Amino acid sequence: MHTDTLQEHINNFVKSTKTLTGDELMHAKATFNKYVESATHSLDAVGCSISERAKTSVKASNEYAHAHPWRLAAISSGILLIGLGVSRIKKNKCSNC
Repeated sequence: MHTDTLQEHINNFVKSTKTLTGDELMHAKATFNKYVESATHSLDAVGCSISERAKTSVKASNEYAHAHPWRLAAISSGILLIGLGVSRIKKNKCSNC
């Protein structure tokens, strides 16, 4: 279920319940609850999918780090040196202002 569809259902529910009473109101609430439950399940499925992909990425990163520790150390050191260089350049430019 798409967010815009859920939003449309919510708007329609609010508009239609202004004049409903008794059994009609109970039916409208039940229908609305079905839409909310469906949206909740969809969001849970998306969350599980994202979680599984994150776990896979972390596992792959961990395996790479263990297989190539020196390469990872060299890459990290290079990034650190670049960051320090950029920081120093910015510091020098600011002190000349």
